[in-house]
Amino acid sequence: MSKYSVWILLLLCVSAAALSVAVDFLRHTKAPGETMLPETDYGMAGAAMADYDPAAGPLRIEDGKVIYTEYYPQSVDWYVRSGMYTPEEARKEILFSVLVKEESIAEGLTVTEAELDDFILAQRENLRSLRAEDGNNGFDAYLRAMGMDEDAYFEAYRPAFERTLYAGKLRQKKYEEYLTRKVAEEAKKRNRNSLSRERSMYSPDINEDFQAYYQQYKEVLVDSFSG
Repeated sequence: MSKYSVWILLLLCVSAAALSVAVDFLRHTKAPGETMLPETDYGMAGAAMADYDPAAGPLRIEDGKVIYTEYYPQSVDWYVRSGMYTPEEARKEILFSVLVKEESIAEGLTVTEAELDDFILAQRENLRSLRAEDGNNGFDAYLRAMGMDEDAYFEAYRPAFERTLYAGKLRQKKYEEYLTRKVAEEAKKRNRNSLSRERSMYSPDINEDFQAYYQQYKEVLVDSFSG
């Protein structure tokens, strides 16, 4: 899959509120030959999103209860199509995607308007450079099928990009907390700081362990939600 195709799929995931998938796209891409989502007919994907209301989203929280919108099944489908989630896991991830901003703020994190502007500008600049590099007009076909131009798209999905930034910041904060605790545990066990932060940051075992740690954190958050 070309870089351009990967970036389009990132934007499609943001559109469908598939924040965990989008954050994974921002963190890394798969090995050559692998895809995080199947190859997509972008015109068909855009047509499927043409009636999607980003202001409504897949669900919302009102008085402590989950209110599902008509777009909820569409978002579940995007998660499942990533190949990373079962339908049940997808439903939990979508609830987390709605809770993530409030949870991030409670953790002391912020996303400024300037950060959001810079983030969106970076996505637009990447699209332009990858278009030129790849010669692919898939995103343009996607937008046409949605009945939008590029300016309208990035304005309409601004809140979704904000949630993507919050999701990335929250994950990074939890990683830093986990890493600090892990280094301290190793130091206490061996009575010296045998696992430096530099070493642990690049350890496959540490990163794999963090995945489980962060998933448990999300599970507790979602499961404890009264909605």
